[in-house]
Amino acid sequence: FYTSVSGSMLILDGEPHFTAVVRDITESKLAEEALKASEQRYKELSEDLPVMVFEFEPDSTLTYVNRLYQESFGKDAESILGKRFLDYLPPDEAKRVKAEYLALTPDSPSQTHTQRFELNGQDTWQEWTNRVYFDDTGKIISYRAVGIDVTERYRAEMILEARLRLLEFSRKATLDDLLIAAIDEAE
Repeated sequence: FYTSVSGSMLILDGEPHFTAVVRDITESKLAEEALKASEQRYKELSEDLPVMVFEFEPDSTLTYVNRLYQESFGKDAESILGKRFLDYLPPDEAKRVKAEYLALTPDSPSQTHTQRFELNGQDTWQEWTNRVYFDDTGKIISYRAVGIDVTERYRAEMILEARLRLLEFSRKATLDDLLIAAIDEAE
């Protein structure tokens, strides 16, 4: 049982009078505790997931990054929170990504795309799902992005495509054509 007490003193006819208002705030206090517990569970889940998670404002200012995001990009939260993630992308890529997340609506609140990054001198591919959150009036509250590294899958798909092209070519080509193509592919 939680209460809130407020009081005041009034002077009437030269005499002090005290008034007090006692309110039962149990319901709001329990709701506040439940919200804090829910936020803690979300944070623990986000930190334990094998995916990168970050939250950001419409201008791309980072407001949250999980542990895996920090590890993947080699930056700690303190050095990147408050910074715009679009500033870390090539201009054309930043323009495309921003257009995609700004196009999200209450009727279509999420979108998934694959993005190429250069990390530590290596090309990597990541698949990101962006989601927008709105308040009751339809105003944007924030965005959340969840990403996974799909580099190995992307490379496997590229190898498969090359092999399929080679197989198709081999059905139509002579032995000399096949040898030339194999040499070109190896280079």
